[in-house]
Amino acid sequence: GNFLNKTSNVTNNQAYTGDEVTWKVIVNESLSIIDNSEIHDMMSDGQVYVNGSLEINSYDKEGKVRWELDEDYTLEIEALESGETKLVIKPTNQLKTKLEIEYKSIITAIEDSTINNTIKLYGGEDLYAQETSNSFNARQFSSVSGTWVPTRGGILLTKLDKTENLPIKNNKDSAEFELYMKINGELTLVGNYKLNENGELRIGNLLLREY
Repeated sequence: GNFLNKTSNVTNNQAYTGDEVTWKVIVNESLSIIDNSEIHDMMSDGQVYVNGSLEINSYDKEGKVRWELDEDYTLEIEALESGETKLVIKPTNQLKTKLEIEYKSIITAIEDSTINNTIKLYGGEDLYAQETSNSFNARQFSSVSGTWVPTRGGILLTKLDKTENLPIKNNKDSAEFELYMKINGELTLVGNYKLNENGELRIGNLLLREY
């Protein structure tokens, strides 16, 4: 039967550090009856699950029904030493309807990385289905090679001469600047930057979040 289908909203197989990705999973479209079901979603390294973003809806004769945490299902979140994050969703009752699962993650990869998620559906100890989402590339945004998105924010930092108040150019030995984003209440490193030849630090395509 058709048990799993997972997609993301990333276009052109490219995402940048700090991007918010929406993941969608269709579970049990075949309407099979599964006892003691569990849904295991393994998020690859280079992304952070956004706490509180998980939404689950079931579809039955009455239409779309929103599931409530700790009433209709439980959620366990485990950060692994490998950098991966494991989400375990356990429906409270027998699974016999189609589920639509949606959640968000923030891309934290700075170097070129391949991002994908692998989801598994269990019934007790039996593995019913497994699917890996389409992969996409993630890296730090570059104002040289990247395309600036007008609906997002940016940071401009200029190093000025103390006496003349003019930009100090040709900073070959520029100090490295670290950019942190607040995710789930904690500061997460999302970029390392240096001044350009004009004495400027330009960072674009930033989500409107706290840095």
